[in-house]
Amino acid sequence: MIEDSPELWNRTTVCFAQALLGAISPNFRLVALGKMSGRWQLRFILENESREDREEIEDAGDEFGIPIEDQFELEVIVDAGQIQLPLPDMRLVYQRREP
Repeated sequence: MIEDSPELWNRTTVCFAQALLGAISPNFRLVALGKMSGRWQLRFILENESREDREEIEDAGDEFGIPIEDQFELEVIVDAGQIQLPLPDMRLVYQRREP
């Protein structure tokens, strides 16, 4: 369930989007931010497994100003199938244009 003020959500979303600048490769299909039970959740969907993209995801935590694993639940999904939208209780930060 989405909690907290719209200002907190907006600030967190913008900070996260800024942390991802330059990190997103054509392999990234979707990036979403959510909050459940007081803990932020980051969801990444990649088309193919990529060590480089996983490193970029980890580096985004450093750019965000905190280690991802300390404050966020991180979920990386590798799936080339159809993405089911909307994602409940999550905000889209990035979605690749797909046919």
